[in-house]
Amino acid sequence: MNQPAVSDTKHRSHEYSILNPSALLRQAIWEDSNRVSDWEWYVEQLKDDAERLYCFERILYINPTHRAALSAIQIINDKRQEMHANQRILPGIIRLFRLWTRVGS
Repeated sequence: MNQPAVSDTKHRSHEYSILNPSALLRQAIWEDSNRVSDWEWYVEQLKDDAERLYCFERILYINPTHRAALSAIQIINDKRQEMHANQRILPGIIRLFRLWTRVGS
């Protein structure tokens, strides 16, 4: 089955990359199933959010109204956005802390 890249799907989530896919994800991609239940099983087995997002995107490719996949993508994307926001805020907090500790010394 010739599936479009995840970035081509209508429900595309935020950019993500899988630089070193797990053996299980490589197996899922190789199998290239067109059954939602297969991709649901992979989601349950995988721990990496980017790999799970890929599987959720495949579920949506097969069934664009799959509520659980839509919800899961939103949850993962919200978590990732919060993490990125914290990565932007944390360096500023650290700089302020260092400045404060110098002034207080």
